[in-house]
Amino acid sequence: MAVTMVPAFSQAAQAASVLTDGSRGPDVTYAERALQELGYYHGTLDGMYGPELFQAVRTFQATHHLAPDGIVGPETWAALSAALSHSASASPTFEAAPSGILREGDTGPAVAELQRLLNAHGANIPVDGDFGPATKAALLAFQRAQGLVADGVAGPQTMHALNAAPSAAPASPTASSSWLQLGSRGAAVAVLQRELTALGYNTHGVDGVFGPATRAAVIAFQRAEGLTADGVVGPGTLAALHRAQTTSRSAPSASMGTGLAIAGYAQSLIGTAYRWGGASPSTGFDCSGLVQWVFQHFGIAMPRSSYEQYNVGEHVAYDELAPGDLVFFSTDGPGASHVGIYIGGGEFVSADTYATGVHRNSLGSSYWLSHFIGAVRPPGV
Repeated sequence: MAVTMVPAFSQAAQAASVLTDGSRGPDVTYAERALQELGYYHGTLDGMYGPELFQAVRTFQATHHLAPDGIVGPETWAALSAALSHSASASPTFEAAPSGILREGDTGPAVAELQRLLNAHGANIPVDGDFGPATKAALLAFQRAQGLVADGVAGPQTMHALNAAPSAAPASPTASSSWLQLGSRGAAVAVLQRELTALGYNTHGVDGVFGPATRAAVIAFQRAEGLTADGVVGPGTLAALHRAQTTSRSAPSASMGTGLAIAGYAQSLIGTAYRWGGASPSTGFDCSGLVQWVFQHFGIAMPRSSYEQYNVGEHVAYDELAPGDLVFFSTDGPGASHVGIYIGGGEFVSADTYATGVHRNSLGSSYWLSHFIGAVRPPGV
């Protein structure tokens, strides 16, 4: 069924309406519809500016050479208008389920081409023309690594990235002779980061980007294994990773790997502004908003307030704290009025005040220790 395209410019855009995380109303719905038509957004048209729309806006901005801040201001509105006008000149209508969009359940030559492209970027799936769970998983991994909306749907933006982005090594670096090094990107880097994290080497997140933190983790692993510590993942390092992964006693549990990844991602947000009620990098964070954002990144749903978060998961003793645990404090009356994410080494990350923003604290300091009331290990950590 064809539906009429979104107008090239809405009244809201003409009035230079500014949309940020937390905005609501018809202006947000317009942005959702526009980004959906352009292939960036695949969520619900609910008029609520949430994390999925935030990521879609950032991807659109980056693609159109704008500052990827997730804020829909005059420049982004203008870019949306131009993109919609170009789309309208190409086709006056669009399909609710266009043939150019591939999703789970589809079959045929187009799916086979998608599978070939995914394999060229690091996947290892059969090229059988059947969009099944394996193809969707590979597509999700690619979208996350490229900073796209991770919905498992191959729309125009994802296909553009598959055709334009540099080819990556196969998804399992331990089965590849390709070398990964500073500047590498893609699904293979994400798998490398997950493996290093599971082995206790903190890459400060699993984002598919081989940056300084990943290089430092590789060097630490190489030194521990007696290899040349050059930060380059070549055949020798890959073989050592394979041995470490297959030796159960040398690798922490999967849950420990998740906790380390959570701790690493929390540290990557250090320096973000504080904002009471804030729950995203675009607006700033308060303490519980930071926790909710970080855990959502790993597919773990957390309630909004620190008081509610205190009752989710298993309570752990102070001397049993592990990276990824939540630490709670009574800083504003009785109860869990403040929360932070434990990162190991007696430290935690939290959003405290407008002056400090998101930063690292010492759990053993006299202030925090005197206000400490307990710790929780959320489900999945």
